[in-house]
Amino acid sequence: MKLVVADRFSREALERLSAAGLEVHEHSVPAGADPAAAEEALAARLEGARALVVRSQTQVTASLLEKAPSLWLVGRAGVGYENIDISACERLGVAVMNTPGASAITTAERTLALLLSMLHQIPQADRSMRAGKWDRRSFLANEAFDKRVGVLGFGNVGRVVADRARALQMRVLVHDPYVPPEMAFNLGHRPVGFDELFRESDIVTCHVSASPALKGLVGQRELGLMRKGSWLVNTSRGWVVEQAALVEALRSGHLAGAALDVFEEEPLPAESPLRGLDRLILSPHLGASTVEAERRVSLSLADQMIEFLKEGRGRNLIGAPKELRHPGARPRG
Repeated sequence: MKLVVADRFSREALERLSAAGLEVHEHSVPAGADPAAAEEALAARLEGARALVVRSQTQVTASLLEKAPSLWLVGRAGVGYENIDISACERLGVAVMNTPGASAITTAERTLALLLSMLHQIPQADRSMRAGKWDRRSFLANEAFDKRVGVLGFGNVGRVVADRARALQMRVLVHDPYVPPEMAFNLGHRPVGFDELFRESDIVTCHVSASPALKGLVGQRELGLMRKGSWLVNTSRGWVVEQAALVEALRSGHLAGAALDVFEEEPLPAESPLRGLDRLILSPHLGASTVEAERRVSLSLADQMIEFLKEGRGRNLIGAPKELRHPGARPRG
């Protein structure tokens, strides 16, 4: 049974797939390749393949799927799946699965690293030093201790962030309409309403799901609810925070700072106004980019794919096709 791995995947996971009797083909696209030519090359490699492994780089479009009639499964090594046309997969009966919990620790740690760097102005001090200065007056920091951190979204990542924030002796506020309030309360956090989270938090950190319905969830109104001099961190999805509203809040001084690992458009355009804001920390969507997380997501996905391809059992399936191409699998009901 043929399987194509189109993006970065751990060697250990590749060996596990091969040991399960799968015929593993690695496929790479040169940087800067024409998207149409890259799709044609991948479509050719998918001839006769039952499964495709991707991370966030490879675009799984409707046209690609239509050129791969033997494909049963697309596996996403990670959480987000914006690069996969879920509607086309549902229409064509192609199963899609991801690994929602495997990178939670890494993303949570990056969130806190950005948060602490933002409060302590570490990037700004570094730039000043590299410019030949010794400026000890311009980078007065703020402590995380006793700050109120509002965790927007209490899923896999949000729960780890809240736990680690308590270890820093921060006061944790939580809002998630899909999680019973007592769950946060029993873990020592304070469940609050949506508006209350923005009004009462010194720092808001976003960890919502990948649902398109949440686009623009944090806009001018929500940023306006935040007290002057507060901070924002987003490591969830770029389109959750309205970029224009954030730029204005930083330029006006309403927000003291922000840190982003995700953006509405990725890669971030060279001319983006975000690049010119000194009190904004930027990183190129590295939330799950650690050696440990890559190993966990790769091995987790390898095990899930083996179960599905060999036994028809699907874990962490996305979407709900009425009928799957895999003859031994049941559609999710």
